[in-house]
Amino acid sequence: MKTDLEVLEQRVFRERLWKQDLQFVWIRWFMDYPDPHNEYFDTFYGKKTTGKRQAWVNDAFDKELEGGRDTRDPKKRLEHYKKAEEIMQMDVGYVPVAWVARFAAAKPWVKGIEKNKQGQNVIDGNIYVDMMRHIYIIEKG
Repeated sequence: MKTDLEVLEQRVFRERLWKQDLQFVWIRWFMDYPDPHNEYFDTFYGKKTTGKRQAWVNDAFDKELEGGRDTRDPKKRLEHYKKAEEIMQMDVGYVPVAWVARFAAAKPWVKGIEKNKQGQNVIDGNIYVDMMRHIYIIEKG
């Protein structure tokens, strides 16, 4: 496949993106919240009337997103999003190129680092961007 790279000013890129006027784009995307609905709905839901990032639409995919959105049962939600992912992969709704993994380490005397529901440290990044204001050091014991 022969391609031509077109570098666009941010304003022009967004305008053309929302119009689905680009054949192929590279978009960096981080989940704002650690929930699959945030990733799938905001980015790929085909029935959105504004803010659509791509022209790909699949009714079966949208139906699974709606099912995941509408149930409170965690196992059923996960099953809906699993099916949605399978549909998207089979239909090639997007091509994942890279996955970001972030790691951090802190000495035991560094305190104030936020923890998620699983008790894991939440590192400075896309969701928690104010870490330095909350951490402090205690005396080594």
